[in-house]
Order: sequence, then C-alpha cells, then structure tokens
Amino acid sequence: MVFVLNPGDSLSAEEFEKILKLLIVDRGGKGNKPLAAEELLAMDREAFEPLFYEPPLGPIPDHLRPHRSVHGCVSEYEEKLEELERWKVSQLELWLQNRVGKTVTAGEKVYELSKESGEPSAPDRYWLRLVEKRESAN
Repeated sequence: MVFVLNPGDSLSAEEFEKILKLLIVDRGGKGNKPLAAEELLAMDREAFEPLFYEPPLGPIPDHLRPHRSVHGCVSEYEEKLEELERWKVSQLELWLQNRVGKTVTAGEKVYELSKESGEPSAPDRYWLRLVEKRESAN
C-alpha cells in the first residue's frame, strides 16, 4: 500500500506510513470505532513496539529503559515497566494529536485522521475517517 502525505508534513513518508498503516489495518473487529492511544497499543503491541525505538515516537529515554539485570526489588522493576508503558501511550497520543486533520492517501482511498473528545477525564479517541474514494483509472 502506498501512502501520500500532505505537503509540509515534517515526517518522512516512511515514518508516517509506519503509524498510519497500523491505524488502517484490521482493528480486531472494532471496525472504524475511535480508539484511545492506550487501546491502539493494546490491540497490537508487536506492531507498535518497534516504533518506540526510532523517530517519530522514539527513541525511548535511557532512564526508562528496563534493564535485564534487576538491581532492586521486583516491585521497583515493575514500576519502571509501568512508567515505560505510560511514556509509550503519551508519545503515541502526542503524535496523534499533532496530526489530527491531516489526510493520507492509501491506494484509491483518502483518509483524514480524526479525534473524538469525550469527558475531560476520558482519553481522546482517534480514527481514520474515509473522506474520498477515487475511481480506479483501469
């Protein structure tokens, strides 16, 4: 699938494609229902995980990297992992917030990244809204 970016987007096509491809693919039967950043991560952790080691979402700061050798108690290690998970959610959330309203072309379809805001204590939810379906020139 080839993605075409809006002019002026600061990400390379490759960087933008990494995340938007994940938003377009099958969402575990959730259809086009808006999802919070935390829900997106939970759906396909394997697919998202590599995105946190390089831009646009990474790299993970050194102080958050869990180390294989635990120099404290297990609860300290678990706290570090929880802190890392919160950082990942916030990085993805920030990336999504900064791109609301941007469009991306995938094949013959044009999508716009949309945001749904609920109650103040509820996380924002995102989805790619189909805005245009072009006819094939075959």
